[in-house]
Amino acid sequence: MKKTNQLIHDVISTAKKHGVIHLDSENERYDGKTLTVNGKDLVNFGSYSYLGLEIDERLKIAAKEAIDKYGIQHPSTRAYFSSPLYKELEGHFEKMFHAPVVLSTCLTTGHDGILPVVIEEGDAIILDQQVHASVQRPARALQLDGITVEIVRHNSMSDLKKNSKN
Repeated sequence: MKKTNQLIHDVISTAKKHGVIHLDSENERYDGKTLTVNGKDLVNFGSYSYLGLEIDERLKIAAKEAIDKYGIQHPSTRAYFSSPLYKELEGHFEKMFHAPVVLSTCLTTGHDGILPVVIEEGDAIILDQQVHASVQRPARALQLDGITVEIVRHNSMSDLKKNSKN
């Protein structure tokens, strides 16, 4: 584990030294395509916004209306008290997917709640070494229950193929 931690530290330090990570945007408005970093306008290839929903005017207007009605967050766990917006949105997704849907308020709680439900005895989990920590933590917890968890080098198809044969 010490070697892995050192490797991760070295990769992050090198990337930071070369100015490719831990950057701050200078934009006052985000257009979904470009970022200004160190005075240079750059195309943003690091976004995981595949649909551009965060800049869709219809969604921005609807979000502002929802904030006016309900505030900026729902101050309760869904197990106790749920905002009417969840039920409405889940209904739309259920129509779309023709299946029951439960929405999570954030990525971490979604992974914590879903992975233990969908992973069963006899299954194995293969994780990319750079997968989000919110996936790694419940996977490690499932390992305590006897689920095999393997980590492969980032984007290494050869490691993935080796693990798929085991």
